[in-house]
Amino acid sequence: MSEIELKFAIPADRSSQVVAEAGRGRECLRDLAAPEPAQAAIGSHNDAVVAIEGYRAATAGNPVAWFAVGWLTARIDDSAARARQSLNAIEGKKRFWR
Repeated sequence: MSEIELKFAIPADRSSQVVAEAGRGRECLRDLAAPEPAQAAIGSHNDAVVAIEGYRAATAGNPVAWFAVGWLTARIDDSAARARQSLNAIEGKKRFWR
């Protein structure tokens, strides 16, 4: 089975396990886990951006939606900064595929 065929044959949630079993074990798992904090920070930021848009669409006569827009908007710059910092933290890190 070629690498491409193997990639599509393995469910995404098992890919890290398969890579670890392929020979590099702990090193691969460490490298695969390194971006998790960045993924979480980016996901939280994206959730806030999407929520702002959703609440904006619901503001007509809805003071709770207006409050949510203001509250989220006030925190969006901090959210973006945390996402940037988390990406900067993993930039240049050694990766098993390099």
